[in-house]
Amino acid sequence: MAFGFPAYHEETISKVPPSVNIELSLLNALRSLGWGPSFDSNGITASTGATSKSIGEKIIITLVDGGATKVRSECALKSMCADFGKNQKNVERILEVLPGHYVSG
Repeated sequence: MAFGFPAYHEETISKVPPSVNIELSLLNALRSLGWGPSFDSNGITASTGATSKSIGEKIIITLVDGGATKVRSECALKSMCADFGKNQKNVERILEVLPGHYVSG
């Protein structure tokens, strides 16, 4: 369970086959989860819906040096200091479904 303002969880993806278009693959994975992704100046953003445990989370995906990709989930409400494991679960769900959405590019 993360604790901070806002609570978040972040992981770096570095082991993706070189033939995969990671941006398009992540867009497809986020769409399959129903999280409405879009591109912005920083990379890809998406939002989860509200549940009984949260009002939703913001997903932020950025490409970093060396071909790695950071996947971050943070509470939509900046004053949320505890996430009860929701952000980690969101990142794990993305990483779980991503290989099924690999697109060559």
